[in-house]
Amino acid sequence: MQLQPEQILSLARDITTIKWLLAIGLFLLAVFVIAALSTVYMLYLSLTALKDQQSGKIYRNKAEDLIAKACYDELIQESKQRLQTHPNDVWTHWYLGQAHFYTKKWIDSKHCFKRVLELEPGWYSSVDSFLDKIEQGIKENGPRLVE
Repeated sequence: MQLQPEQILSLARDITTIKWLLAIGLFLLAVFVIAALSTVYMLYLSLTALKDQQSGKIYRNKAEDLIAKACYDELIQESKQRLQTHPNDVWTHWYLGQAHFYTKKWIDSKHCFKRVLELEPGWYSSVDSFLDKIEQGIKENGPRLVE
């Protein structure tokens, strides 16, 4: 069976149409996959942020409890452990600074509160009174010249 020229042209048009439909379908599929992956990634980021926020609340509640019970050494351990996974958590530096302050570890406390100000300059009014008392503690209890 031999095809007539009109039939050949019709088949060519049909093949071209099918080719374009497949190209559009593949493009739409790629857009859908990219959108789905972006949605999954955004969901992952949201869940990670929520998990960090929850762990931060748990840490802050525990830190407040340890300060109220004057368990400063335990708070220092908890805070140092948390800093390994959350090095820029301002609250962890804040509570670690307080724990060092109440155990009269002036230099360590000062470093923590300075870090708090690096992370959150707006906390100056809260940190300032601690820094003043730390400087006073260093002057009163710091190293002295031996005569």
